[in-house]
Amino acid sequence: MKELTLEKRIFYLGLFTAVFTLAVFLRVHALDRIPGINGDEAFPTVQMREMTWGHPVQLWVPTQRLLSPIYAGLVLAVQYFREDFSLLTIRLPAAFSGLLLLVLSALLLRKCVARQPFVISLVFIAAFPMAIAYSRSAVEQSLMGVAGLVCIYFALMGRWKETMFSFLASLLVHPVNVFLLPILIAPLITHEWLKPTPLKKKATLILGFFFLFSLMLVGLLSTLPPEYSYLNILSVARYLFSEPLNAVVDLGRFYLYYVRLFSGVTAFEYFANPTPDRWTFIVDILFSGAIAALFLFGARRLWNEKQYLPFSFVLGLCISLLCFFVAAGPRALAPGLSRHAN
Repeated sequence: MKELTLEKRIFYLGLFTAVFTLAVFLRVHALDRIPGINGDEAFPTVQMREMTWGHPVQLWVPTQRLLSPIYAGLVLAVQYFREDFSLLTIRLPAAFSGLLLLVLSALLLRKCVARQPFVISLVFIAAFPMAIAYSRSAVEQSLMGVAGLVCIYFALMGRWKETMFSFLASLLVHPVNVFLLPILIAPLITHEWLKPTPLKKKATLILGFFFLFSLMLVGLLSTLPPEYSYLNILSVARYLFSEPLNAVVDLGRFYLYYVRLFSGVTAFEYFANPTPDRWTFIVDILFSGAIAALFLFGARRLWNEKQYLPFSFVLGLCISLLCFFVAAGPRALAPGLSRHAN
């Protein structure tokens, strides 16, 4: 890799300093006022405070799953130093998670990606609207960025044992992290395939990865309450073949909500005020085209240049999104529900 000149080093250092200063500011400024509080934010803090007082607690959230023990631990740690019930105290675990994501991104990504993707990834994570939004919202999903980053780092490094352990830990943050599996399995399979090992061993490992993924995905879908499930597992094929037009329309709606995670429309709509319709339309068109082109031309370039590891990551991301669509439906990434994509 070509060494950077002193001038370029100073430029990149100044750029990183400016970007990260702005990123930190957006995550912590007026944390005690913006956005307004809701019941989801207060629930973990109230329950942990009741626990420290020796009172009965409710550890099951309204959707009938267990409160994340990792997030609950963060809340307890904050309460050890701050005993008040201010909005700032409630949101400190989320803000800490957002800042930790910035630090870990700088430390981990430089070890597993090239210089240009590393710079792009850092700027993207620092500016990603949903990462900023959930650094300011005291919910368990504020930890999903950190959990996902650690899993992806181990997968890109080809360390399958650490990947599996970190993946299991991510499920303690939120069970929807099961959809990380395609993103993690694809690079792991690529690492094994590129190794000079016998074909039989490669095939066995690949089949094992796919079996694990299928088992965990089916297990999750089979436990979803009917009101949170978009498609019954047994009716997926029938739906796709009998109503292909509706399926395509639903997939397009899902893609639109996905695009709005990057454009900032969803974050702005949920945490501030709805964006004017005419601007929403323009932003949707621009970002839809840009993201589609980035996926298609980027994947093609990676394949032509035989950069199979990053290509496998892109492929795994597409599979993960498709699985999420099948499990949760076209509105799964809509404002108010988009926290699961954080």
